[in-house]
Amino acid sequence: MKLSYSFHDQFLAAVPLFLVYALMQQVNAWAGIYATSWPLQLVGFGAMFITPAALEVLRRRGENIKIPTLVFVAAWLGMTVCADHRVEIFAVPWFLVTLWIGWQAVILFIRGPRTLARAVMLSGPAMLAVGGAWYFADQAQLEPLGFNYLMVRLTAAHFHFAGFVLPVIAGLVLQQFPGRLVKVAAVGVMVGVPMVATGITLTQMGMSVEAECTLAIIFSISAMATGAAQFVLAGRSGEQSFKTRVMLGFSGISLMIGMVLAILYALRPWVQLPWLQNLPRMWALHGSIQAFGFALCALAGWADWRQPGQLPLVVEEEGEASFLEENVREGIMTSGCSGETGNPFLESGGCPSSPGPRE
Repeated sequence: MKLSYSFHDQFLAAVPLFLVYALMQQVNAWAGIYATSWPLQLVGFGAMFITPAALEVLRRRGENIKIPTLVFVAAWLGMTVCADHRVEIFAVPWFLVTLWIGWQAVILFIRGPRTLARAVMLSGPAMLAVGGAWYFADQAQLEPLGFNYLMVRLTAAHFHFAGFVLPVIAGLVLQQFPGRLVKVAAVGVMVGVPMVATGITLTQMGMSVEAECTLAIIFSISAMATGAAQFVLAGRSGEQSFKTRVMLGFSGISLMIGMVLAILYALRPWVQLPWLQNLPRMWALHGSIQAFGFALCALAGWADWRQPGQLPLVVEEEGEASFLEENVREGIMTSGCSGETGNPFLESGGCPSSPGPRE
């Protein structure tokens, strides 16, 4: 039987499983986004929708991290069983999937061009394994370094979004918008996630909370700069579709809003804002904005992003080119990328990879 790697198949499989997963998280499922189960529902959303979407975006840019749909489904079934019973053995499949994703990301970077944009972009899948480990710790009711169950759960959610999706988006923005400030912001995103984790760990070990909050502010500013750069990029990209520009622009705004909330929360040693500086309010507002406003919209936009002169080629399955791609290839081979293409999908007088002016 041929294995499917299709994002379409993964999406169809994820929808019913996520609905069951979300409803089983708590008996009082309608307690809403302030319930302690909400971070776990965000983890499920990240695993079942955001992760396949991010891998699809990476695949379209030549960074092919292969996870068969059946493996995804098996891991999601384990998460669904864990949702009600917290049986750690069923959390192992998703942990192993994240480890495999992280390992492949490292191998891809080593074997490919070692550019800053690729380093930032592929650091996201590598850090997803950390999220998988903390998810397993939550389901196994472990308390590493003395962190209580809520901090374990929030860390798992944090690494599924800020640790995974944000570096991927920062790398994509850097590829299209390679300015000096964008480079600084991308590096800040890449190193900021482990920096914040280190600060939280030092606070847990008895050191001053000011260091943790300072690192969180630095990371949040870097993420805000990335969101601003993506917003500007969406505005300047007139060759992209309207939907792509709207998705990227809205995602950039959402990222900036979410990071403003993070900065206000991190200011708690110096400025008191009781209405915001509590964990339930933060995971309800900041977490939800990052998951749905930033991550989901960003991936929807980048999935449709086309380079100048690039035709909308679609690969249905591994090794099976779409009708359009086959015709384009045939036209290129016929024409040698010069003169008449002999193909109705291509304009005469040029190669699709050459976006220069045509008469």
